[in-house]
Amino acid sequence: MGDHFTQPFYSIDEKYMQFTTSAMVEKSSLHFPEMYGMEASKHGILPSILAVPLYIAGKWLGTLLFPGLDQYIILFFVFSLNAFVSSLVLVVFYSFSRYLGYPRKSAFYTTVILGTGTILFPYAKAFFSHPLFSLCLLLSLFEFIKYSREKKKKHLFYSSLWFGLLLLTRIDGIVLLVVFLFGLVITGFEDSERSLFRFAKRSVLFFAPILGFVCLHFVIEHLKFGSFSGVGYGNEAFSTHLAFGLYGLLFSSGRGFFIYSPPVILGFLFARRFRKKHSLTASMIVFMVLLRLFLFARWCQWHGGLSWGPRYLVHLVPLVMLFSNETIFRYKRFSPAIRILILVIILIGVGVQITGVLVGPAKFHENIYPLIRDDENELYFIPQLSAVAGHLDLIKEGKIDSFIVSFTDYLPLPLLLFLLVLLIGILIFCLKGLKKLLDLNLYDVIPWKPLSLYTRKERHILGVVLGGIILYAFLSLASAFNYIPRLTLITYKDGTEETRHDFERRVYIDNIGYLPSKAGQKDIELVKMKWQGYIYLPVEGDYFFYIKHRGQYVLSIDEKILSHERERTPQKTIPVKTRFAPGIYRFMAEYIPNDPNEQVFQIYATFPGFGFYKTILSDQYIFARFPSRFMWILYKVNQFKGFLFIFVLMGILLVLKRFPRKS
Repeated sequence: MGDHFTQPFYSIDEKYMQFTTSAMVEKSSLHFPEMYGMEASKHGILPSILAVPLYIAGKWLGTLLFPGLDQYIILFFVFSLNAFVSSLVLVVFYSFSRYLGYPRKSAFYTTVILGTGTILFPYAKAFFSHPLFSLCLLLSLFEFIKYSREKKKKHLFYSSLWFGLLLLTRIDGIVLLVVFLFGLVITGFEDSERSLFRFAKRSVLFFAPILGFVCLHFVIEHLKFGSFSGVGYGNEAFSTHLAFGLYGLLFSSGRGFFIYSPPVILGFLFARRFRKKHSLTASMIVFMVLLRLFLFARWCQWHGGLSWGPRYLVHLVPLVMLFSNETIFRYKRFSPAIRILILVIILIGVGVQITGVLVGPAKFHENIYPLIRDDENELYFIPQLSAVAGHLDLIKEGKIDSFIVSFTDYLPLPLLLFLLVLLIGILIFCLKGLKKLLDLNLYDVIPWKPLSLYTRKERHILGVVLGGIILYAFLSLASAFNYIPRLTLITYKDGTEETRHDFERRVYIDNIGYLPSKAGQKDIELVKMKWQGYIYLPVEGDYFFYIKHRGQYVLSIDEKILSHERERTPQKTIPVKTRFAPGIYRFMAEYIPNDPNEQVFQIYATFPGFGFYKTILSDQYIFARFPSRFMWILYKVNQFKGFLFIFVLMGILLVLKRFPRKS
């Protein structure tokens, strides 16, 4: 759950849907006060309808227990919708996997990977429609596969109902009807008695309810916009070049499907074997993936705006992960090297999702957007500007998007402690139940055995790997002692002053609405911040600095003022170009915000030969003191610590040659 006290919404789409829910509850209407030129939501109605009970519960609880904070409580309740929906996606995915014949334990582990290692996890905290679309699509396919095997008409009817609800969530899902028609034809071919009449009956049973939902959708559109064709998307169109969109959705650093959900790669290892076992399921999934990919690759907003990863492809993740059941089912049969590779892919996926969960989905993009000067190619195709890298920087700065962060500024501490104990208690209870039900143990994941049972070869390999890890950790810790000193002078309205000394990793301040509920903050008259130290400029050439600020500032390098703003200004970004020879120079940045509660000051830089790097100035290039020879050597070696991976592989190969496999 995000920190909706200081950032109520992540996107305009969420506002539209939440305001629709509010209008339905408060005014029995689908219209809300004009917002961004719209008086009704252009999005499907189903998420707003499902949020109604949560809205009512939040309003009742807020009014009863926390008068004056009821709007915050409502937001927390409404934003919890996708936590429940995403959990149901996992339940259906597990059930689907079991129905396809996979053992209970391997189906469980595949479900855990889907829930923690793919993009489904971060979207459980937002109020987008994509998790609900995923649930409806997965259920519709599940029921259809049941029908194809059992030939019970009720499953075909249920599949139709879920598909109809899918259309009330996102009408663009209508293109998938072609895939279900394909499935109906294939199922007809497999019948012992082929009959055009029976095929027509099945088609009517499936398509008639869907036609009703389509009509309902257009009636709702008429109620919202006064026109059956007024879908609220204006001049947006399918104008992107197909190759460009496909590459962006699959491989780009800003929106790549495989980058933001690495575990989906596991599904390709045994996709052919999965298809042999479940040919219709595999074929329908492949055609669904291709249709959706080609559809959104052509869309003018293929990237999905300022969001986390390829949000238009969230619903494809559970479908593709069904293939991964084959890989996880065979996990123990693989060699140790393959198992380690699988674990690494899974852990990378979990790490990527944690960075997505801990930071608001649009936070980094909002920071970087003023710097790209309307060139979105920079935002989505430059690795250094990917949201994964940007979120890691924000996490290091402590910009965590969690309800815990600002909770006690608005609500009592005992309530927070009660909620945390309750949540942790539920988690422990569930884990104990799962362990008992599935007989879970560490050996399922890591083939652990006592050190005494290891062979000489295995011990040498373990020593090489541990040595590399220890050396990597030492180099990382050695560089961690560098910091950027910041002096903050605070003048209060009563004339008293306070001096604070902070040590930071980046020249980065973003405190909009800084501690608004604390009375002491309201008494502050002036805040003045100053960073100083030494900056390392590695090559000769033109350096670009981008100062994003709100207020007054001065930037000085080599005791020369490169840029300054003496007047109180609203937020804007100033580019500065300066040529330097390689060397270490004195560095100083000074900032005075217009309002102590609205502090924005960030310095990004592009070094010669780095392309459109535009990274926040950090302790990678700024030192508190002129670096000693020893620290300079450590700093230089630390820059190449990634080579340790290659050295470890070389060491393992030497061990294998030293201890050859016995014949």
